[in-house]
Amino acid sequence: MSDETKSKGKKRFSMLNAKKKVASMTGESKVGRATLIKLLGEDADNVVSALKSAVTKLDSHAQAKELKKVFFKWLLKASVLINNKDLNKENTQHLREPLQMWAERLVAAYEKNPQGKRSVSGLSQGLKNIGVLLEKLLEPLAQEKNVDKITLLFNYYADPTFLHNLFNKPEVHEEAETIVESIQTILVPFPSVMHNPETIRLAGLRKNLLEQELSSPSFAHCLSKENPGMGIQFSKFLENQDGEIGTLFRFMLAEVEFSCISSTELRSSRAAGLSRKYRKSFASHFSSLLPTIDENISSQSVSKNVFAAAREAAQNLLEERFDDFLMSQEYVTHQKAMETELDDLLDGFGDSLS
Repeated sequence: MSDETKSKGKKRFSMLNAKKKVASMTGESKVGRATLIKLLGEDADNVVSALKSAVTKLDSHAQAKELKKVFFKWLLKASVLINNKDLNKENTQHLREPLQMWAERLVAAYEKNPQGKRSVSGLSQGLKNIGVLLEKLLEPLAQEKNVDKITLLFNYYADPTFLHNLFNKPEVHEEAETIVESIQTILVPFPSVMHNPETIRLAGLRKNLLEQELSSPSFAHCLSKENPGMGIQFSKFLENQDGEIGTLFRFMLAEVEFSCISSTELRSSRAAGLSRKYRKSFASHFSSLLPTIDENISSQSVSKNVFAAAREAAQNLLEERFDDFLMSQEYVTHQKAMETELDDLLDGFGDSLS
C-alpha cells in the first residue's frame, strides 16, 4: 500500500471521526430532532416523545432524559455513517423485515387484547434480537463504548417489565396510544410482511428452528445469527462462572464479524484493536499463536483469517462448558423465551404453519 493511499485512508477516517464527534456534541439539540424527522418522519418523532413521557411516568425524568439523549446521539452518528455510505441499503437490508414484523406484531397484540391483558414476552424477545442484529452491524463502524450505548437502549426498551407496563398501565395509556397509532401510520406505505405467503413460510422455518433448538441444543446455536438468544444467555453464564472464558466467547463473536470486513484499511485497524483488546486472554490460553497473529497484523495486507486459529482454540475451550450451561438458570431463561416465542408464532399464524 503506497504512502499516498495510507494518507488518504487516514484522512478519511479522521474526517469521519470528527463528524461523529460533532454528532455526539449536538445530540441533545434541535439538530437531533430535525435529523429524526428528516430520516424517519414526524410519526417517528411522536414515538420518541411518547416514549420519553412514558419513561418519565414509569421510571424518572432523569432516566427519560438520558435515554433520549443517547438515542439522538446515535441517530446523528448514523446520519454521518449514511452520508459516508458506511450504512447503506445493502448492509441494512437484513434489518428491514425483522423491524417491520416486530412493529406489525406490536400493533396486532395491542389491538387484539384489552388494557391489562396484553402479552409482551414475544415482543420483548423480538426487540432484543433486533438489538443484537444492530449491534453486530455497527461494531465494525463504531467504538465499543458507543456500541454499548445501543445495548443500553435496547436493554431498557426491550425489558419485559417496561413493555408490560407501557402497554397495560392506565397512567401511560395516552403514550401507548400515540406510539401504536404512529407506528400504524409509518407502516401504511409498506405491504404487510406478517400475512404474506413469504412471511408465513419464514414463520414456519422459524417454528422449525425453535423446535429443533429446544429438542437438540448445541454449542453451534450459541453462535447463531438467526436466533442470538442462546448466545446472549451463554455469555451471561460464562461471565458468572469465569470472566476470562467469557471474554473468549466475546472474542469469537467479534472475530466472526471481523472476518466479514471487506475494506483493507478498516480490517487492518480493527485487527490491531482486537489484538489489543483480547491479548491478555490470548496469552493466558494460547500464547503460541501470538507471534503469527502479530506478524500478520504488521503486514501491509491483513488477512481475514488472522484470528482463525485463535477462534478455533477458543471454541474448543468453550465447548467444554456447554453441558454445564444446559443445566444452568441462564439456559432455563432462554428455554422459556423460546417456548414463549413458539407459542406466539402458533397463536399469530395458527393453522397456516401446519
